[in-house]
Amino acid sequence: MASTTRVTDWMVGLVGSLGSLLARPGGAHSPAGDIVGLSLQGIGLVFIVVTLVALGRSFGIVAANRGVVTSGPYRIVRHPLYLAYVVEQVGYLLQSVRVWNFVLFALVWACQVARIRAEERVLSADPAYERFMRSTRHRVVPGVW
Repeated sequence: MASTTRVTDWMVGLVGSLGSLLARPGGAHSPAGDIVGLSLQGIGLVFIVVTLVALGRSFGIVAANRGVVTSGPYRIVRHPLYLAYVVEQVGYLLQSVRVWNFVLFALVWACQVARIRAEERVLSADPAYERFMRSTRHRVVPGVW
């Protein structure tokens, strides 16, 4: 298994994976924000589980080639787990509108983007991933990125 040895890749992997645990409930919110926020969190959670099941043993915190997964939600975008995280975290932000949470998720997402780039750097050495990149153009959001 090819794995990154870069310290920065480990740092962004850890902050991207665990940083959202520092989010805090409360702050300004409305009943509508609660309903939409909780709904998005639920949808995001279901999508996370579906994506992790498709990913299987290929999941990891740090960039490594644990096998190229191209089935399930990976047929649509190359990194659907990150899309699921966005849905869940936007829901959290709608339910718990705090400056702290916005700043925290901005940091987490800067790390997630760096993590995606590290994963693609490591995986692109695999011809199977090169084919996957050609057949699945977008990384996280279909038609956007």
